[in-house]
Amino acid sequence: MADVQKGVENFSPAEPQSKADEGLIDRLKAWLHLADLKKYVEGYADRLSTATKDKVSHFINLIVVFVVQTMVMPLLILWGIIKICKSCLGLGRSPLGGPDRLTRL
Repeated sequence: MADVQKGVENFSPAEPQSKADEGLIDRLKAWLHLADLKKYVEGYADRLSTATKDKVSHFINLIVVFVVQTMVMPLLILWGIIKICKSCLGLGRSPLGGPDRLTRL
């Protein structure tokens, strides 16, 4: 027990190294590691930015296609069907060759 007590008294925790105690090589390694990490983070941010721009562009294209297919095309087809029916039934022409009767209303 006395040996353990003597060992505990002689034990002192290691003091953390200060910046002045670090060697030049240790500081250079830390700096290079931070430079590599910075390059990695910048590259990752660039790739993420490019991917985000591509996704947004693709999403806008999908919205445009959806609007055209669900609104514009059906309206154009309906307008064409109405024009064809009017011309077949003669509703769009005046018997005297004047302006359309439906446009005066």
